[in-house]
Amino acid sequence: MAVTITYFDLRGTAETFRLMLEYLDVKYEMKYITSREQWLTDKYNQGIDFPNLPIYEDGDVKMSQNFAIMRYIARKYKVLFPDSEAELQMAEIAEGSLLDIRISWGLLCYSPKFAEEKPKYLEDLPSKLKGLEDVLGKRNWVAGKLTYVDFAMNESLDHIVTLFPGCYDNHPNIKKYKEAFFSLPKIKAYRESSKFKKFPIMGPWAAWGGTAQG
Repeated sequence: MAVTITYFDLRGTAETFRLMLEYLDVKYEMKYITSREQWLTDKYNQGIDFPNLPIYEDGDVKMSQNFAIMRYIARKYKVLFPDSEAELQMAEIAEGSLLDIRISWGLLCYSPKFAEEKPKYLEDLPSKLKGLEDVLGKRNWVAGKLTYVDFAMNESLDHIVTLFPGCYDNHPNIKKYKEAFFSLPKIKAYRESSKFKKFPIMGPWAAWGGTAQG
């Protein structure tokens, strides 16, 4: 039985799971939500704790919450889970940085003052990325080996550079990291296939990234 991911028809946070499953050669199916209003009506009838989108189903397992799903996939297939306590600590610390990046990005894209706030976001971006740039000066992947966090981090970095081309030009370690990740053969093949959609990135109610053209 294939894994099922329930989500809106966009990249959002579910793209991280697709990237992980493509890398791991795990078959999956997408179940798209077509009505936000219907989802809000059905949300608390899912039979799971803390229901939210995406929802991940794998046999008897049904769960939501992004980081929990990433960790579940990594643990089940082992390849993308840290091998040691030290690597696990690095991965979990990087999760915190990723969350900061995601929150500030979401606040921009869904802001009714998007046009006004966009220049300030770009101005502040170097300080937001300094921690990641420094870490990547010490190791190729955030936890030493390739882990689930790298999939989520690179997906977020790709969202940002889509809006701000060239924004990593003064961050050579991040630029190298992103190039290395998207050059992984299975990731590259997926992104060059018809299964990958560059847009929409955000929900249709976003100020940017919510349509097929961005």
